[in-house]
Amino acid sequence: MKKIILPTLLILSSLQVFSQTFSVVASNLRSPLGLSVDAANNLWLVETGSGQNDSRVSILKPDGSLLPVIKDLPSFFDTIVQEIQGPSHVVALPLNQIAVLSGGGKDVLSGSVLLYNLNGFTPGTSPTIAASSTSARVDITGFVKSKGFLESNPFSAALDGLTNLFVVDAAANSVIKLTLPDQKTIVATLPDFQNPTPVGPPFINQVPTRILAKPGGGFYLATLTGFPFIDGAATIYSMTADGVVMPFKTGMTLLTDLAIDPASGDLLALQLAHFDFAPMPGFQPNTAKITRIKADGSSKIVAENFGPAAGMAIDQQGNVYVSAPFFGQVLKFDKLVTATNSIDNRTFGLNLSPNPATDFISVGFEPKNGEKISVSMVNSSGQVVFSKPFLDKKIDVRGLAAGVYFLKITTENGATGAARFVKE
Repeated sequence: MKKIILPTLLILSSLQVFSQTFSVVASNLRSPLGLSVDAANNLWLVETGSGQNDSRVSILKPDGSLLPVIKDLPSFFDTIVQEIQGPSHVVALPLNQIAVLSGGGKDVLSGSVLLYNLNGFTPGTSPTIAASSTSARVDITGFVKSKGFLESNPFSAALDGLTNLFVVDAAANSVIKLTLPDQKTIVATLPDFQNPTPVGPPFINQVPTRILAKPGGGFYLATLTGFPFIDGAATIYSMTADGVVMPFKTGMTLLTDLAIDPASGDLLALQLAHFDFAPMPGFQPNTAKITRIKADGSSKIVAENFGPAAGMAIDQQGNVYVSAPFFGQVLKFDKLVTATNSIDNRTFGLNLSPNPATDFISVGFEPKNGEKISVSMVNSSGQVVFSKPFLDKKIDVRGLAAGVYFLKITTENGATGAARFVKE
């Protein structure tokens, strides 16, 4: 199964804006996906890009500044399936190295684990590292296909000790044990399950999205189930180093990431969104969730009404960071692991008419008196075609090429919302 996190965001259908207890710490990003925190409490960010070989790895500082580390990583937009393919996650390795998970695509660096040596590199001072300056490239896609799988998408990884990297392939639905430099073994493959609904294929994929090392050994493995994206069908597994997989938490929905609370040891699970068929099929904005799960399997939702969301990381202060690929943002929940997370459920109607349109669209949104609002339009490949202050509810779209776009509104207090728009 191909990666579905980014392309499926292209069928968003909700028309509301929510505000809650998070702040936007980075914006105008190119499909941000994987987040991780290193031993020095730096937040590492992977942007999948816009399909123009413009993916990159950066360090995101608390003030929102981005310190580039690696530039021009492969990013390919597949016009047939409307999918952006590219790097998704980064893993810190011993000896000041990092591993970049580079997904499917046409570039020679795609479908692989890319290793980079950071000795002598100072973020913010040293020149950005070119994508081609790898210390090693490990071909995952070629290996997986040699084992009979039709598709491959190395998506995330976790380090076990000093030599073994366990790589999740989100297309082969498998876990590969990589003993550096290049010894590979498939240790687990998640089976499909029967579709209980009359909609979609007879069997549904269990797509592994995130593997996370457990304190004391072994791993957690999160799944994102395939179409028709049924609520409650996803599972978090516990996996041993030799690939024995057992359910840890069932009844979850469309999981994209996991993180461990450094204070309590509880597991946090990130839900991408809720999928609905009405008013039109799509992943609904503001339906992402973060769930806290204790060792005994008991759980509690600690954040909701945001997203869709793809990546998550927790720093040493208990702040939780979440990537929102469609909005091009990173969100910060201050001390979420200890906060009560009181949510302000203010909503604002947002309607576009006519839709489809050829010349002008009217935006049905009523800002507060004096509130500063910005409006931007994003095309189907994630590129911002315009961004400006929201001064006139009637927007000229005559200069846009025919296709699917998303109009995004951002208020000065950080609330955001979007609506799908078709230009004829």
